[in-house]
Amino acid sequence: MIGRRGVLVATALLTIGLTVATPAAASAGKADGKIAGFIQDLADRAVSQLTPKDISERERARRMRVLLEEGFDMDAIGKFVLGLYWRRASEAQRTEFLTLYRELVVRNYAALFGKYTGEAVEIGQIRPLDNNNEAFLVDSRVLRPEGPPIPIVWRVRNNSSSPKIVDVRVEGVSMPITHRNEYSAVIQRSGGKLDSLLAALRKKTARPLSDEVPAAAPPR
Repeated sequence: MIGRRGVLVATALLTIGLTVATPAAASAGKADGKIAGFIQDLADRAVSQLTPKDISERERARRMRVLLEEGFDMDAIGKFVLGLYWRRASEAQRTEFLTLYRELVVRNYAALFGKYTGEAVEIGQIRPLDNNNEAFLVDSRVLRPEGPPIPIVWRVRNNSSSPKIVDVRVEGVSMPITHRNEYSAVIQRSGGKLDSLLAALRKKTARPLSDEVPAAAPPR
């Protein structure tokens, strides 16, 4: 269901939650510093909690689920992803979609964190989008051991008790917009039936997660 561009977005999004350098933090204003600190903290926790090799698939997903809920406004993202079909959906369909979408994102991201290889992120300019400091764009770059840096822009909402990420653009490609286009195509192919998308998401999240801890790699 998720195409090549969607995989690129998901992969880059996860690898950025690793090691963060903030060269401009010292000169940031109070609101800017809050946003930079939010991303820094989320990244540090992702590294310490999601990259260990001695935890099970189920435990990694559980930790990812907590970080996702704390760092991302998944209700807002899910509503945007479903687009016009959100307005047409029943309350039961909305609830199921948000549940399945969260679970799919958790599983995809947890699996990618298990393959962590030491990528780092450098935070750049932090730009307010309004005069009330309620929304920001945060420029960053994924610094890879091999290959050129990957530019990433975060959109962060700051109008609640804690900041929340509502969009991530990797090389100009938005994760929510990518999912929205793909999911809309699935629904349209079935004659506009939302149940077809729900069935596809159920299938993708049906496999039980393992409680088995992977065996340690043999010494070289």
